[in-house]
Amino acid sequence: MKYTKQEEESIRKLTSTFEFETEENHADIILIGADTGEGKTHLACTMSEVMPVAIGDTEMRASIVTNKFKDSAFPIQRKTIRTYLETLSFLYAAIKYFKTLGKKGCIVLDSVTEVQQFAEEYYKEVAKLEKVWPQYLWAQIYSYCDNIIKIVKDSGNTLVMTSKVKEKYVNDKPTGELVYRTYHRYPYLSDIAFMLDHEKPLLRVTKDGYWQDLKQEIPRTLSLPQIIEVIKSGKP
Repeated sequence: MKYTKQEEESIRKLTSTFEFETEENHADIILIGADTGEGKTHLACTMSEVMPVAIGDTEMRASIVTNKFKDSAFPIQRKTIRTYLETLSFLYAAIKYFKTLGKKGCIVLDSVTEVQQFAEEYYKEVAKLEKVWPQYLWAQIYSYCDNIIKIVKDSGNTLVMTSKVKEKYVNDKPTGELVYRTYHRYPYLSDIAFMLDHEKPLLRVTKDGYWQDLKQEIPRTLSLPQIIEVIKSGKP
């Protein structure tokens, strides 16, 4: 392949400043999926056993759960969020709050089902559209969703996302399999993702982007820090 002089010059400049990226350890990114009432918010709040927690409450009902954690080892702060920009504001405020404590914390987005909807609404507002369909640019909407992960990951704080679930359909036929009802890359971008299902004692887990069925049962009585430890160790 032949390059133009301009292309050759651009390649030379890029090559002269090239450096491989250094991988740094980051805090956990966790995704919890379940139907309403299965205990997603409660489980997320148990992170207060090991670190301070800030919850972005999209459903305006997390206070029912957070009030039960007043005696936790670390405080839980809650903020209602109803738009994409409010979500960003919450993330930066939570990061600043943890800095004032001098300790890394856990940011909870409860739930990212609504956060994707916020991103879609924000895109319509920016693009001056009345509806996403049929005029839309999903790549831009997805970039808004990716930005959520990047902000928290760069801060070094833990991120816990809860998600509603839905049944997977193939050729318009139900499969009986549950999938996350949110941005499709969140399970892949999470270090650990799993679903709560009262009918199935075994958790089906995505670890580092790959599905795997844990061989041991994980009791529903375990806190989220304990579940994370079990999944990482692979031991009951």
